[in-house]
Amino acid sequence: ENMNEERRREWERIKEERRLEREESQREMSAMMDRFNEQKEMELRQQEERMRAHYEERARQSAERRPSSSPCTIL
Repeated sequence: ENMNEERRREWERIKEERRLEREESQREMSAMMDRFNEQKEMELRQQEERMRAHYEERARQSAERRPSSSPCTIL
């Protein structure tokens, strides 16, 4: 009977260790996914900013090429 009790305690200890390892693994995976998502968001914001700057520059260049409609233009 004493042997059975020892085996039961050992089995419970092993189950608890496995549970803790599983929880730690899940926390690590969750943290990794959070970092991945943050990185993707940052990359998308940077890409959006580059596109915005590109189109603003093209609009500025286009506006500079148009003849001025101002009546104060001196030739």
